[in-house]
Amino acid sequence: MHKTIPPARAHIHYDSTISGMECIFDASWQVSTHYGGMGWVFRDPSDGWSLTNSANRSHVASALFLDALAVKAALCDAVARNFKTLKIRSDSKILNKMHQLPKQMSGNSECP
Repeated sequence: MHKTIPPARAHIHYDSTISGMECIFDASWQVSTHYGGMGWVFRDPSDGWSLTNSANRSHVASALFLDALAVKAALCDAVARNFKTLKIRSDSKILNKMHQLPKQMSGNSECP
């Protein structure tokens, strides 16, 4: 019998107050089609290094939900790239006010 070994869990700590690598994300939602696009930039302010990525989704219920999906997509991308800490930046007033977000994410359980 072949034994499957689960992959190691990747962890990332994220916060809006830490210094170092930043993740700036934004999303745009079309109310008539319930279709949305999102993009994010990883940026290291100390040396100017940056990396961009984007995704799109259909059947999205609201702009706020798409913003939440953008956060998840960016965090999953950060976990896949083995980033250890990340400063989150957004223009979403609601997401910026949320203080009850977990401060750590495990890549294998929340990311596809």
